[in-house]
Amino acid sequence: MGIGFNYAQLKTNDFANNLSYMTSSYYGIYGAQGREIQFRTMGIDLYGKFFITNGARFRPYVGAGVGYNRANLKYSENNQYITGINGIFGNEEYRTSYAQGSISAGSEIMITRNVGLNLEGVYSTGLGNSLSSQNVKNPYSSPDQIRLNDLGSEIIDANALSIFAGMVVIF
Repeated sequence: MGIGFNYAQLKTNDFANNLSYMTSSYYGIYGAQGREIQFRTMGIDLYGKFFITNGARFRPYVGAGVGYNRANLKYSENNQYITGINGIFGNEEYRTSYAQGSISAGSEIMITRNVGLNLEGVYSTGLGNSLSSQNVKNPYSSPDQIRLNDLGSEIIDANALSIFAGMVVIF
């Protein structure tokens, strides 16, 4: 059994802005790439491993885990007056919390009696919908708030496959 803490952040540009609601001054300032989005997430995980064999050198295992995550998406540039349309753009932010599940498989490979390597593959995905979410602006009057809501839903529904390598030390 184990407990884990994770934190991640990412910056990207909103490449999928809908041209039907963008003004020419919006694109004149941000160019074709759209506004920069900041994404931050942190969470806590509980996981367990079941060792298939108890060999001295190779110890393969399978595992499963569940986690709770908080995510925050917002635009870096929040000047609502930059487009000339007061109040439509600026201060958009989306906060959500969601559950995550994971399965894993790997092996501990002992080099000496007390030191070894750990190789592991993990598949993880969001479980269901968000547990809660909050918008800073009304999505019906702020088109970029709708984009953040959509991106938040995509993150919750995303699947991830990770490969880890580490060191095992037995005291």
